[in-house]
Amino acid sequence: MKFYTGYGDEGITRIGSRKFSKSAYLINALGDLDEFSTVLGISELYVKTKRLQQIIRELQNYLYLVESELAGYADKSFSIKPKIRSADIKKIENYIAILGRDFGNITKFILPSGSPGAVYLQNARAVARRSERSISKIKEENIVINIQLLKFMNRVSTLLFVMALYENRKHNVTEIMLV
Repeated sequence: MKFYTGYGDEGITRIGSRKFSKSAYLINALGDLDEFSTVLGISELYVKTKRLQQIIRELQNYLYLVESELAGYADKSFSIKPKIRSADIKKIENYIAILGRDFGNITKFILPSGSPGAVYLQNARAVARRSERSISKIKEENIVINIQLLKFMNRVSTLLFVMALYENRKHNVTEIMLV
């Protein structure tokens, strides 16, 4: 089996019939989402809380929907159907509410610290934020995107922050807060 096409050897890639520079905002966003999914996979290895492991797998599945939707914007011949909907955002917001209900108001900056699982979740949060910025930049290429994607990514990064706090609390580990 051949594992490469050779299309990208000169810094060009294709989505459908359309060619893109590998430095195009859309291609960068897809790459950032791919990295985000990988970082989530690493996080799952270190997170001890089963419920959080399930959410991580669910987030990885969502990311493939986001990537699929973005790829659909690349070629006019694709049928673009929004894959991320307000119900998906509500689901993420519910996770945030349930996992974060006991934390009260956070008044200090929390350094990515504590258990290995929490630190990897914080790393995933940072990659999620970069992915969100990358998706936002796609609009600069005159590609109209589903605004729900940005809202979804924003909520996902918040969820990952709350998941990191939850993982630490569940295992009696204290984060380092700025004084």
